[in-house]
Amino acid sequence: MSVLERTRELGMLLSVGMNKTKVFAMVLLETVFLSLSGGVVGLAASFALVRFLQPRGIDLSAIGGEALRDFGFSPYIYPELDAVYYVKVAVMVVLFAILSSIYPARRATGLQPAEAVRQE
Repeated sequence: MSVLERTRELGMLLSVGMNKTKVFAMVLLETVFLSLSGGVVGLAASFALVRFLQPRGIDLSAIGGEALRDFGFSPYIYPELDAVYYVKVAVMVVLFAILSSIYPARRATGLQPAEAVRQE
């Protein structure tokens, strides 16, 4: 979306002489920084939620807890995550952000400056 919404701006940058490699890097870095900030907030929220629910548990009795009891399971789930999972998720977020930003970044470098500036 950053490329589609900013076609005119990217065309203007290219028309004033910005290198296509720098445009590629700009789109790529923007995506990585957005994913890093969102990933940090998401990981912090999930860590806090797991810490809050770990001693209390999640009560599933409202959505079929009796069926769980019939099979010998408790209707309470006690979440637990190791630090390794947080590291894996952080690496995956950055990796997928880089992979998903390659196509839009390549599309931004393929813009023709005169055509991009005229688009509305």
